[in-house]
This record gives sequence, C-alpha cells and structure tokens, in this order.
Amino acid sequence: MKIDRDIKQALNEDASHLDEILLQEPGLFRRIGYSFNSGMRYWLFLVYALALISAAVYVYCGYNFVTAPELDDRIFWGIWFIFSFIIHITLKLWTFMEMNRTSTMREVKRIELAVEKLQTLIEKDRS
Repeated sequence: MKIDRDIKQALNEDASHLDEILLQEPGLFRRIGYSFNSGMRYWLFLVYALALISAAVYVYCGYNFVTAPELDDRIFWGIWFIFSFIIHITLKLWTFMEMNRTSTMREVKRIELAVEKLQTLIEKDRS
C-alpha cells in the first residue's frame, strides 16, 4: 500500500500548489475590467446596457404580474416576465463567457512569453 500513500502525497502537493496559483488569480471586477480592454469592448458596453434594460423590464413585468387583477393579465405579464428574464440570463452568460475568453487569452499570451523566454535561454546555452 506504499503506492497509495505516495499517490495521495503527490496529489496533496499538487493541490497545495494549485491553491497558491488560484489565490493569485484576479477577482471578478478585475476580470470585468480586463474584458473592457479587449477588442470586444463596444459589444460589452452594448450588452451591459441591454442587460440593464432587460433587468428593468423583467422587474416591471414581475410587478405587473403580481398586481394584475385578471387571469388573462397575469398570463400576459407572466409570459413577458419569463421572456425578459431569459433574455437577461442569456446576456449575462455571454458577458461571463467573454470574461472567460479574455482571461484564457491572457494566460495563453503569458505562456507564449514564457516559451519565448525559455527558447532564448536555450539558444544562449547552445552558443
């Protein structure tokens, strides 16, 4: 059972190393800022504006749904509430996917720089 103990020890060392890396990751607001510095910044402004509008619409529809006196009115406002809420969720999902994309691109660029630096070190050692 020595191999099991060795595997558990190696996994625990890797987990502690990953925890250190994750603590260095930027937070939510910094990631939002990074995505506004990307090439999609104008689309992000548009999507955030649409998300605010859709939030106002679904709050308005929800209020009208709750205060509607007739069943037909409740059905009408309920459908619009669900529709506007789905639109809002879709817009938020797109923004989070865009934040993830920009974060991934930043990491790829860091790896490219590290590989380039390593390549120059290897070339210097060969010379």
